[in-house]
Amino acid sequence: MNYYQHLLTQISVRESAVDCSRCSVDLKCCTYRPFIANFLVGGFANSETFTDELMQEWDFLILGLTPNIRYRKYFAKKGKWGFGTDATLLCTFFQKQTGQCKIWESRPTVCRTFFCKSSYAEAGASYWNKSEEWTWLLEWALLEDFLHHQGWTLEEVARAKEYLQDNAVTQNTIWPEEFFLKDREKARTFYGEAKQYVDGLDESAVMELLGVKGRQLHQELLAEKAKLR
Repeated sequence: MNYYQHLLTQISVRESAVDCSRCSVDLKCCTYRPFIANFLVGGFANSETFTDELMQEWDFLILGLTPNIRYRKYFAKKGKWGFGTDATLLCTFFQKQTGQCKIWESRPTVCRTFFCKSSYAEAGASYWNKSEEWTWLLEWALLEDFLHHQGWTLEEVARAKEYLQDNAVTQNTIWPEEFFLKDREKARTFYGEAKQYVDGLDESAVMELLGVKGRQLHQELLAEKAKLR
């Protein structure tokens, strides 16, 4: 277990009131395709899930995977009304037969910290909101550190992040080709390297990347977790 995974385990809370396998909503909360950080993609880049078909539905970026513009436009129109019911919005990694996620171990923050209800009422809701904020911060710190290690500048990474913004769907912007990984095998290698890099970061390196805000949030999160009884 690398230190990133250790931290996620450290803050995890069991939600006995939530059983996704018995969810009454047909398509659960999986009628949404999330952004998946580069090092998380590395967790399944060598699996049968990593196909040419996947490249047709997602944009492979140096940052990670994001649903393509076509899906993002469609979700902007239908997402609010089709949540949990519209099969055309389903995440590619949702297994209809089992109702489970194909990349569960590599699921991103939005999936890891989303709960439709909490066993701990308002205290639980507060905990999960803070957990989402902190896990996002950690995830981005790690994916960006890998890119900086690869030679990408702060300005280039910031520019690439603009592609993930909602307004990128309506803009006729010409994005730099180097932000995209168009070859599946090269993408597999790139994401695998990202995972290997993050796996190699020890406690001191990760805590330094979190910064003062991240370390403070981590302590607050642990304190809130201790109150959940």
